[in-house]
Amino acid sequence: MKKCVACGRKNEESALICVHCNFDIQAGDERLRELLESAEWKEATRNEKKSNFLVLGITGTVVVGFIGALLFGGFSGSSSDLSSEIAVRSCKQSVEARLKAPGTANYVNIEARKHLTLEDNYLVEGSVDSENSFGALLRSEFQCTVEGSNGDTTTRLVYLR
Repeated sequence: MKKCVACGRKNEESALICVHCNFDIQAGDERLRELLESAEWKEATRNEKKSNFLVLGITGTVVVGFIGALLFGGFSGSSSDLSSEIAVRSCKQSVEARLKAPGTANYVNIEARKHLTLEDNYLVEGSVDSENSFGALLRSEFQCTVEGSNGDTTTRLVYLR
């Protein structure tokens, strides 16, 4: 197995390009050195740092809002608190935690369906367009399950591909 010098993941011995990050394995260390010194790479990492600050700000706002809602009676604590809007918001947070540049996320065709037999369970599916580490825009499909009980929400990201 060949190890990619860009992402560190293993590839087949005969691979010329990494199946995980599309790096030219054959060019190896020299290509990586050229890439890291390029203005394009420096700009991509600068943008990623900016998006990390944006995610931190958004996460902080969500946490403060949630604490405020708990303190000032925004949630009643009944088992019927979970709505499709809360399920979608919770799923988006789980998806963004896995993206390389969450600040570039643009959600497409999101649908939240209530579980037929379980009262406060939702299945949330959709697509998200976001940039990868190199600044290329990619579309990924995702699916989450969101369960609510007594004011608590549990979100599980089933897949992001």
